[in-house]
Amino acid sequence: MIKLRVVIGYFSISEMEWLKKTKNLNDRNNYGGVKSKIYNGVHQMTNQELKTLPSISIIEDIMEGMVDVVGTSDMEGRITQINNAVEAWGYKKEDLIGKTVSEFIAMRSLPKLGDERKRTLEMGAVRNLELIGLRKAGSEFPVLVNVTLLRDSEGKPGGRIFAVRDITERKQAEGALQEREKQYRAIFNAAMDSFLICDSGGNVVEVNPQACKTYGYSYEEFMKLSSKEVVHPDYYPLFEQFLRDVQTTGEFHAESVDVRKDGSPMNIEVRGRMFDYKSKPHLLAVVRDITERKKTEEKLKLFSHSVESSVDGIAMGNLEGRITYVNEAFVRMFGYSKEELIGNEIAFIYPEDQIPELEEALKATMKGGWVGELVGKRKNGELFPMAISASTVLDDKGEIIAHMASHQDITERKRVEKEIRKLSSAVEQSIDGIAVGDIELNLTYVNDAFARMHGYSSEEMIGMKVGDLHTEEQIDEYGRCINQIKTQGSWMGEIGHVKKDGTPFPTYMYFTLLKGDDGEPTGILAVARDITERKRVEAELLKKGVELQHQVIERKRVEEVLEITERKCRDIAEFLPDLLSILPKLWSHELT
Repeated sequence: MIKLRVVIGYFSISEMEWLKKTKNLNDRNNYGGVKSKIYNGVHQMTNQELKTLPSISIIEDIMEGMVDVVGTSDMEGRITQINNAVEAWGYKKEDLIGKTVSEFIAMRSLPKLGDERKRTLEMGAVRNLELIGLRKAGSEFPVLVNVTLLRDSEGKPGGRIFAVRDITERKQAEGALQEREKQYRAIFNAAMDSFLICDSGGNVVEVNPQACKTYGYSYEEFMKLSSKEVVHPDYYPLFEQFLRDVQTTGEFHAESVDVRKDGSPMNIEVRGRMFDYKSKPHLLAVVRDITERKKTEEKLKLFSHSVESSVDGIAMGNLEGRITYVNEAFVRMFGYSKEELIGNEIAFIYPEDQIPELEEALKATMKGGWVGELVGKRKNGELFPMAISASTVLDDKGEIIAHMASHQDITERKRVEKEIRKLSSAVEQSIDGIAVGDIELNLTYVNDAFARMHGYSSEEMIGMKVGDLHTEEQIDEYGRCINQIKTQGSWMGEIGHVKKDGTPFPTYMYFTLLKGDDGEPTGILAVARDITERKRVEAELLKKGVELQHQVIERKRVEEVLEITERKCRDIAEFLPDLLSILPKLWSHELT
């Protein structure tokens, strides 16, 4: 009875019955499985068993239909049987019978083939031996070889059965797979996002270098963590949702907050999905640190709020000259709604006579920026002056994509400037000297009258100390004046000054303390009048007054003399009649 000790282990009863009965190799219901088992096991039977197998012709037919090269050799390695598959390598099987297997094995694989022969004798079989095959044309290709030692009915080695498979496509696929794995590993390691691979329980099983850098852990430390340990406690519920969603829907995307090793929080964007890692389902979390993005977003929000809250009218326009954005101040300034403004040409908010200047301003803006004044036109037709600052908007490549401008209604400023010009003209034309000093009493402004008064030019006086305009003899008086200004806010009176050439001269001064909006002193205002001429006139008048006083005294003395004389005359006049009445008597008496 034939011992089918190997075959029985490889074929089922139904397959054995099929081998015995079927002659149709196109029957594919069992053919694929039988062919595979022949490749893996039938060559383990002895030559005698192969020859005496009742359906051996069927097996031979199947072997001839195989794409793998299958054959037998004697103990010296000479081929005794081989199928037609070898023709795909350029050989004819008749040419190989009697030759060694090394005919279609590359020379550099012969040492390895020699080792295989020894191992076959020792172990009875060699599986999955990779060698380099050799086509008849001389080209090399990878092959996978299985070899089994054939024994006779007495168990003695009688030859080998071999199966050789061209694994070029597999090697190419493996090479492509390895290359993809290298690429994926390179991407994994070079990615700027953090990659965390976790098992179904959330335990970290792999991370990329960026994850270590971002979170502050070493690779070894990370491998001991649960992914929950890097999540901010406030976001644990979201982490649980991450685990649920990834395992149920296969995907997850959200913004969250994680915690670095040092305890600092980190804004993140996380994307999760399921994938097979080492042949088991795992969770992949791709984490992006968006802390800076969040800061930028906050700045953008602040900027947007600032723009919308700005008292200046801000507008943006595209390169075609149409308005693309306006803030509320711009809307109020021109009286149009946003809908009326956006999409319209920039020129429509200017009167016709301003268009040439507007075009020049736009050209200058595109070259880097422009600052100037133009006249705008409100919806009601009213014209008003504007101060405009315009610049370009650039993309990441530095290309101009738009321009924006800040518009300020300067109607009130123009009115104030006009008033200031009037005041300035009045100050400059004043016959009184007017000067302004800072809190340190350094002159910051003088008019021409003040400069001429002191013998300086206006330019020379700017920066001078107020105290330098007084002599040493006048400095004490100046000090008392300044103290009163600081304590009472003003001072007025006469005080001496000194000219550039050292000549002292008298002035009548009015000082007032200047204060800012916060009530703090910012400087002093001084109005000075040279009273030299007045003093001269006063001196002359004083002199004349003294002379007049002397004349008055002399007149009074004369008047007193006259009064005495007049009184005496009256006395004489009163006495005269009596005198006249007695004179004749006196005269007659003398005569007698």
